[in-house]
Amino acid sequence: MKNFKCKKIVLAVCLSCSLSANAADFTNGGFEDGTTNGWSSGGATMTMPTTIPVGGLDPSNYLAGSGTNTIVGNGFDPILHAGGVDISMSYAGNYAVRVNDGVNNLSVSTINQTVNNYSGSTINFAWFAVLQDSGHPASDAPHFKIVITDLTTSSVVSSIYHSAANFGTFLSLANPQVKYSGWQSESISV
Repeated sequence: MKNFKCKKIVLAVCLSCSLSANAADFTNGGFEDGTTNGWSSGGATMTMPTTIPVGGLDPSNYLAGSGTNTIVGNGFDPILHAGGVDISMSYAGNYAVRVNDGVNNLSVSTINQTVNNYSGSTINFAWFAVLQDSGHPASDAPHFKIVITDLTTSSVVSSIYHSAANFGTFLSLANPQVKYSGWQSESISV
C-alpha cells in the first residue's frame, strides 16, 4: 500500500479552476457531499514583484493560510459565460471545487488531501482551468499546477502544469486575455 498526496495549486491575478477527483480511497473525492470535507485548503497573497520559477510555484509553500476555494455546481463558469462559452463547472457529478477566484488580488490557493494505504492502481480525476491574464510578463503569468506525490518514496508521480503564457493547444475567448481548457480527464498510474 502506498501513501499519496494530491495537491493542486492555482496562482493568478484572476483565475477560476475546477477539480473533480474520484477514487474510492479519497474522502469526498468527487466533492459530491457539496463540501470540501476531507480536503485541506491553503493559500496566501503574493507580494510583488516576484518571479515565478519555471514550472510554477511549489504547492507545499502555500498549504497553510486561507485559500479562496468554493464548491460549485452544474452552472456555467461565469467568466466564460460572459464571453459566450458555456461549460459546466462540474464534471461527472453535481459538484466540483473551484480553486481560487476571479478577483484581481495576487492570490494563491491550494487544495490537498493525503491518502494513506491507497489500494488502487490509478488515480483518476478531471480538471478544468480558466486563466485570466491581463498582460503579465511570462515570468509572472497566472498558472496552475496539480501534483501527486508518493509519500512512501518521496517521489512525484505526476505533475501537471500550465501557464497563461504558454497554454499550449487550449482555447482562448475573443478576449485574448482569457484562456481555458475545457474538462481534461486524467488517469495516473500509481
